[in-house]
Amino acid sequence: KRLSAAYQAATGKTRKINGLQLGYEARCTQPTAFDVMLGSQLGVGAFRALVEEGLNGVMVSVKNQFDLRYVPFEELVDPENLVTMVRYIKTDSDFHQLARYLEQEID
Repeated sequence: KRLSAAYQAATGKTRKINGLQLGYEARCTQPTAFDVMLGSQLGVGAFRALVEEGLNGVMVSVKNQFDLRYVPFEELVDPENLVTMVRYIKTDSDFHQLARYLEQEID
């Protein structure tokens, strides 16, 4: 309700907002612990960005130990062609290895 109220105050429009774990629906499998942690942190970040910080035009992201980060859209889009710039994941990073570990099923 608070997020809907903040949206209405900022835009003058009403919007019903429902929580959703998109990863679960897109993959048709149960969310992993990583999915739940990341989704929860990004949701908290979206709330803080909009309601507490009054930010607009940013992408909510995390870095390091899931520390919230707000990335302005201008940093994500190439100004010459208006296409999103590709950023690749470092597959040798500890973070990537942790994600791979959390994907494994343990009987």
